[in-house]
Amino acid sequence: MDEEINLSQLVCTRISHDLGGNIGALANAMEMMQDDDDDQEDTKRLLGDISYTLNARLKFFRLAFGLTNDNLANRELVLQTCRGYAGTLNRNHPFELVITPIENEKDLNRALILAFMAAADLLAKDGIIKVGVKDKMIRAEISGKCVLSQSTLADVRGILAGTLPESNLARYAPLFCLKNMGAKLALEDNGEGVTLLIG
Repeated sequence: MDEEINLSQLVCTRISHDLGGNIGALANAMEMMQDDDDDQEDTKRLLGDISYTLNARLKFFRLAFGLTNDNLANRELVLQTCRGYAGTLNRNHPFELVITPIENEKDLNRALILAFMAAADLLAKDGIIKVGVKDKMIRAEISGKCVLSQSTLADVRGILAGTLPESNLARYAPLFCLKNMGAKLALEDNGEGVTLLIG
């Protein structure tokens, strides 16, 4: 029971963190709309960007952390939802996403989504994230001209070795969700980047 409560706390904290900044920005933009001195067109563009980000992230979090539903079985919907979420990350240094969901495989697709999220957390900027199934294992590979977050990488290695990071545990909610699903996790260096292996 304690593990379930802790996992729920991690997921809720992660979601609120990832949406909170944009909700605050939305409130600020709404105030700017009421100010006659501001450029309304710029404010409208800002509102459009914030709206896109909130919508894309909510859709993604629903699939990643919500109750299992038929949307997880829809390969195209999972693909578009992951691409939408990717578009909200690293906008100044975007990465390429190649993800291969499987039609009618709800549990597998949720694991693919969580693997992508965990990989995206490792990527500071640029590069390619490829997520798919090979040799009965999910592989989330980061490669290309990528820059990895060394502190996040160290924390993930620690988590996989059984050591919890001292702070910001909610950042790793996707890993703990995968572990809760019974997945065995490993991380390997692939020369240019790293690969998260889920079996």
